[in-house]
Amino acid sequence: TLRKFLYTPNPVSAAAKVMPDPIVRPRVENPIVRIIEYLRSSEIAQGRFDPLETLRKVQSFLAFGDNPSVGFATNRSPGRSGFLGLFLGFVVGSNYRYILSSPLSAYAFVLGLFHSSEFCTTALFNGSVCTSTSFLVDHSVAYSAAFFFSLFEYGLRFLFSSTSPASMTPLRFLGLVSSLSFLSLRSYAMSHCGDNFNHIIQSTSTNANPSQKLVTTGPYKYLRHPAYTAWFYYTLSTQVLLGNRLCLVAYAVASWKFFKERIPYEEGTLRERFEGYDEYRARTWVLIPGIEGGKSGGDKKEA
Repeated sequence: TLRKFLYTPNPVSAAAKVMPDPIVRPRVENPIVRIIEYLRSSEIAQGRFDPLETLRKVQSFLAFGDNPSVGFATNRSPGRSGFLGLFLGFVVGSNYRYILSSPLSAYAFVLGLFHSSEFCTTALFNGSVCTSTSFLVDHSVAYSAAFFFSLFEYGLRFLFSSTSPASMTPLRFLGLVSSLSFLSLRSYAMSHCGDNFNHIIQSTSTNANPSQKLVTTGPYKYLRHPAYTAWFYYTLSTQVLLGNRLCLVAYAVASWKFFKERIPYEEGTLRERFEGYDEYRARTWVLIPGIEGGKSGGDKKEA
C-alpha cells in the first residue's frame, strides 16, 4: 500500500501537465530593447545622419511644409497662426508659475513670450504685413541650431555638473530680469515705429514701402536700431539665465556677426531713401560694440 501511494502518480498532477494553460498571455516587449533596436536601425548608427539636413527638416516642420489643407496652405492661412499662437500660449502659461524657481521653465516662458510678442506687436501696429512667419519660429537654420545647442549644454551640466543648474541663483535671476527688460524694449521700439517697422529689410527697388518714414522719435531719438540692440542683449541674457557659459560666448559671436552684416546693409538702403539720414546717424548710437554703419545696399538681406 505504501509503495502504491509513493510511486503512483497523482491523477490531478498528471492532468495538469498535459492540459494547456487556459490563459493566453501576450508577449510583452521590453521597451529598452525596442529603443536599442531603433537606435541600431537609425541613420546615426548607419553613418547617414546629417545634422544640417535634420535642422532643415525642423525648419520645414515649423513652417508647416507643403500642407495642402486650406487652413494651413499659406503664411496668411488662419490655421498656421492659430496653431502657433495656441502652442506658444501653452508654453507661456504652463511655465509661468515656475519662472522664479526653475531656470529652464523661466527660459521656456521668456522664449514663448518673445515669439508671441513678435506676432502680436506686428499684428497690432503693422497688420498689413502680419503672417504666421511674424512669430519668427522658423527664422533660420542657425536660429534653430542655437536653440538646440543651448538646451544641449544645459542638459550636459544637469547630468555632470557638481552644482545643480536647476536652481535659480541671483545671477540667473538677473538674466531673467534683463531678458524681460530687453524684450520689452524691442516690443516698444516695434510698436513706436508702427508700420515703418518690418522684419524684412525694405529694399530700394523691389519691396520698398512707399509710405515708409524715417522715425526719429521715442527710442529712435537716441538709438538708430533699438529693436536690434534689444534683441542682441536679449539673446545673451537668455544664456545667463540658463547659466550656459559656452553658448553665451557663441551667441555673442553669432549675433554680432549677424548684425555686423545686417546693420550696415540696412543703413545703406536708408541713406539712399532718406536725405536726412546722415545727420540722424551722426547724432545717434548703436549700442552693439564695433558696429557703426556702412555702404549703400542692394536687393537682398531678408531676415
